[in-house]
Amino acid sequence: MSSIQALRARLEKISSEIVLQEKLLHQLRREKTLAQRQLNEAVDPVARLPLEISSEIFLQCLAPFPGQKPAGDRAPLLLLNICSAWTAIALSTPRLWSAVVIDFSCPEVSTQLLPTWLQRAGKHPLSISLRRNFCSHHIPTIVWLYRDQLKELEIVHEEDNSESDDLEDESSRILDLFGDATPEPLPLLETLIVRNEVEYRGLLAPQILQLLRLAPNLVNYTYSSTFLDDLSIPSEKPIHSTLRTLTFGSRGSPPDPDEGILSCLSFPALTDLSVDLRLSGCSIFAFLKRQPTPALRDLVLGMTDYNAPDSVELHECLNLIPSLVRFEMWCPRPRHLVQFCTNLADSPSFLPNLRTLTIYLSLTTSDSCWGVPTSCAFDPPH
Repeated sequence: MSSIQALRARLEKISSEIVLQEKLLHQLRREKTLAQRQLNEAVDPVARLPLEISSEIFLQCLAPFPGQKPAGDRAPLLLLNICSAWTAIALSTPRLWSAVVIDFSCPEVSTQLLPTWLQRAGKHPLSISLRRNFCSHHIPTIVWLYRDQLKELEIVHEEDNSESDDLEDESSRILDLFGDATPEPLPLLETLIVRNEVEYRGLLAPQILQLLRLAPNLVNYTYSSTFLDDLSIPSEKPIHSTLRTLTFGSRGSPPDPDEGILSCLSFPALTDLSVDLRLSGCSIFAFLKRQPTPALRDLVLGMTDYNAPDSVELHECLNLIPSLVRFEMWCPRPRHLVQFCTNLADSPSFLPNLRTLTIYLSLTTSDSCWGVPTSCAFDPPH
């Protein structure tokens, strides 16, 4: 045998040996995993607890809704990979599977995972978050199939790398949430979050208002978008008698404008309102003057662009809500702030129940010495 043939034979033998050792290594890893699961189960105190207690412990591992998309290193999927006892507990706890994030950046994964996930949730009320690019996707049919169980719904449009920047087509600027689907009532829906985070795209006002009308028991509504298209104010304003919290924008940051929504609906049970005044503040002022808000306790106003010559109308509207307990102002003009504080100090009947006042001052302002961003909270004099 020549030296070349000998080398080839040696390489072939080594390759065969590598394949064999890799198979043995794979088998050893499987045996190690199995032994680890058996050890976990043998020494695990959770496995010896009653199901209702171990289930409650598992539920504490969940992130608050809306959370992150499902992953193997987070509950509840992580709980399936510890031991067979934990797997049995997780699969016997429908609430663990009652919240799910559908990420449109990987629709195939969501499509495959969602039916199994929702089947594990059983009849428990559901929390569903729809994320990413709605330009090529809509609210999926499966959401409407489970509409009778839907308790929380988040719709977030985020730009991804596949989204086109071509805005020549007018229709590409508007996001169609429904597509060809016929939306149906959402009787259990209590929380609705709609956020559009792409600056140059807007939402259809009729679809937003329709979502609100389809949810007669809605309690919390959060809305944030660059603009609403095709808004028409109805002559008769539907009443949303259960809504308690209405947030335009995100808590902890300057509010967004209402984009005309306050002109289209009535919320007599409202307790918390967060909105930007913008220019004249006409929407919020008209809203407060049009309907009584006896339960309103928490008001957040964005005032960056509110540049009225005086605070008369603002003062009149605040007088309409004596129930107010907490008031937060973002970036008010110094003249408006001075007038507000003067009214608060001089008039015992002005906001008599106010307990907490928070003011965020602007970093850039043309007036006086208000050049430092800050916030303050204190008990008013009365």
